Amino acid sequence: MPKQTGSMRQFHHHLVTVSLPLYNKKNRMCAHPAIPPHEAGGVFMRRFIPIIVLVMLVTGCQSPAASGILPTTDEHITLHASSVPVVTPSVQTVAPPKQSPRKLPEILLGTFSIAGEDALNQRDAEVTAKGNGLYHLHVEVSFGFTHHVGSIDSDFTVSGGHIRFTEKEYEKVSLTFKENQLIIDYPENTLFGGLNAEPKGTYYLKNAGSQHEPLFFTNLYNAVNLEDQYRHGLTDVFVTDIANGAELLLLRSRSRENHSAYVLDQVVVYDEAKKAFTAIGEIDPQDTGNMYDQLLALGFSRDTIYRTLRKDEFDRYQEVLMDRFDSGKPNPAEELLTEEEAFYIATGEKHTTQIIQNRRDQNNMGSIFHTEVDHADGKEVVIHIYEEVRNGNDDQHTATTDWLYVDRITGKVTSFLEKND
Repeated sequence: MPKQTGSMRQFHHHLVTVSLPLYNKKNRMCAHPAIPPHEAGGVFMRRFIPIIVLVMLVTGCQSPAASGILPTTDEHITLHASSVPVVTPSVQTVAPPKQSPRKLPEILLGTFSIAGEDALNQRDAEVTAKGNGLYHLHVEVSFGFTHHVGSIDSDFTVSGGHIRFTEKEYEKVSLTFKENQLIIDYPENTLFGGLNAEPKGTYYLKNAGSQHEPLFFTNLYNAVNLEDQYRHGLTDVFVTDIANGAELLLLRSRSRENHSAYVLDQVVVYDEAKKAFTAIGEIDPQDTGNMYDQLLALGFSRDTIYRTLRKDEFDRYQEVLMDRFDSGKPNPAEELLTEEEAFYIATGEKHTTQIIQNRRDQNNMGSIFHTEVDHADGKEVVIHIYEEVRNGNDDQHTATTDWLYVDRITGKVTSFLEKND
């Protein structure tokens, strides 16, 4: 083979070294023994060497072996990157799809209770705002005659669309807020209460306070045309039952002058699927027949309807049973109610069988109102409600307002007008 002449030229592009054979004009061949003259194509190679260089620069050769053309000499000519045209490949940048920001859950502030809560199954929750994105949850549970208890008490924050408790023991507890609901959940092996007293479950907004009125309450109040004097935290909303996807709601309103007593009770049915309210009406204890018929037609049971229309009486009956149990009677519902117990259930007055309210003026004109046990038998205690009216020396009479019948076994209270409706 003829002696090789010329030199190898080495191209440096930053840290990349490219070695190429130099064409030998005298022998008309490449200075590479592996490439014969008839394949070298001198002119062809001379014209296309710059293109090959550019291709290697673009494809990023890391070594001479990567080029496929191996040098046969140690003589090199070094060219800097500025001596060779640099072709920058066009790179199309594809922006990631825009993701809508995670919607923060609406935190419902106020007090909550479970559906059908009563004296034997009390489950209450309260959510308050402490400021600077910090909230507090307090849950108390008391269940049964033996008063099994459970609780959750912790601050929490909202971060990245998730609710996180500040207390480590509640890290597995999840909170979900819906239009009028607070849902508390956690794994079965996590315990925060005694037997049947775990604070997990669905709680319903009872009172949102005076500062904020959630949309659910606004729509509810509008459905019954609730006057402004009963809004702003003066109305409690109880979910007394759920049947066929409908919530049976009892609205109990206080007056601004006296927050300790309810002065107005109304019944509403809420269809959660349709987001629709049906106002049943204002409760008149002496005339509940029409309400019974409407609610029975909607699928609610008689017991549920009674507990709704006479919630105070039902709660007091359960208090009587709890007092009996606490006093050492293991089967509190087996004995007949005493006259005092029956009177308490019907009126709310303990340890007595009569109430007398003298509303006459200084001239002894007006009425004296009486509520008293009239008689009792093995089935019921009968309470007479009447007034002694005096409008003058020649105008005195007694006027009966109602008769109440208290079942001595079930504690149910029925008005005379209800019985004869």
